[in-house]
Amino acid sequence: MDIDNIIQIEKRITAAIDRQTDADAARAEAVRDELRARWESGKQMLAERTKPKGRGRPGVPAKRMAELVEATRSGRADLSYRMQFAEQYPTEDDLSTALDKFTSWTQVKKSLPKPPRSEHGAPHKPIPHPKHDEVVELHEQGAKRQDIADAVGINPRSVDRIVREERIEETTAPIDWNTAPGTAKQKIESATRRIRKELQKEFRTRLLAELDQHRAKLNADYAAHKAAYDAQNAKINALRDEERRRYQLGIEVDRAKGLIALADYKLMLSCLHPDSRASASDEKLAKAFRLFNDERIKTLLVKEI
Repeated sequence: MDIDNIIQIEKRITAAIDRQTDADAARAEAVRDELRARWESGKQMLAERTKPKGRGRPGVPAKRMAELVEATRSGRADLSYRMQFAEQYPTEDDLSTALDKFTSWTQVKKSLPKPPRSEHGAPHKPIPHPKHDEVVELHEQGAKRQDIADAVGINPRSVDRIVREERIEETTAPIDWNTAPGTAKQKIESATRRIRKELQKEFRTRLLAELDQHRAKLNADYAAHKAAYDAQNAKINALRDEERRRYQLGIEVDRAKGLIALADYKLMLSCLHPDSRASASDEKLAKAFRLFNDERIKTLLVKEI
């Protein structure tokens, strides 16, 4: 495939895209010209595919693909889609069917099968915006950002983001690991190992930090629970000590032959008797009160409820 020839095809694609801002009929014809030119470009690139040594799918050599990217000013992804397009519709009749079916290059790309995952496991792509296809088609038709936003009912910033993601998609192609040079593979594998180690280190750091937080919370909960338990246990012990003291005092009272002397008993009785209490002095009343307030008498007379 001659580079000059592919450049001429690229100019046809550019001219066809420029004409798509004209009237509907002219635009439809321009879209057909664009899709045909992309199909021809993909067909010529298919002719340059080679079978890699060992296992793997045929593909354009990496060095040659780099030359085509430089010459066409297109991304690897776009060139890969062209080859898929030509492979999906190999004949002129098939192409005519496709030209009648599709109204934009975006529709063609969306209809093509997804490229197979490499053995290295490429990461999943983020879910596109629900209005992605509508925005891209209007953008390819030359509509302005605000007009696109009003037409599809989204924020103009979302329009910018969708268009930017589409441009990145067109200029980014999946790596063909089977055609990559050995040194490139080693560098990629080395970078992969380094990234994996960094991610593992970050994961361990975050895990240890979360474990420390969890341990601190457990310690705080345990300390609070232990403090509450100790306070409750202290109250229970105090009640037991009081019960034990009263029980011991009751035993002593039961064993005693008398708690107070007869004279003291008569003193308290005289202070209570209606005939003699009026003449009782303050000193006599105080002494009677102290005798009656004795803990042993209280234990003997008072009934706990």
